[in-house]
Amino acid sequence: MCVNVSIEVYVGRTICVNAESYSDVSNILNIVLDELNIESKRSMYCLLERRGLSGSDSEETVLGLDEKIMDIFCSWENEAELLALKKKKLTNEHAN
Repeated sequence: MCVNVSIEVYVGRTICVNAESYSDVSNILNIVLDELNIESKRSMYCLLERRGLSGSDSEETVLGLDEKIMDIFCSWENEAELLALKKKKLTNEHAN
């Protein structure tokens, strides 16, 4: 399975990377650094996961180099499904 991952490098610049089920954060980070022509001090870079709304309500977490990209996507999908169910339940409670 292949997923297109959009990585915001900085404001106004996004790099899209095709990630396979076996791709981990280190694979994706190396692709991004290659795209940016960064050759030195590569160990000083990392990928961050941003959850929530942009701005002060968002939460950023440094991703481990050995984390699988698909595991991260699955956790997002699970979280979105749980939030949708919770919202639906609250809507039904207020309707009754």
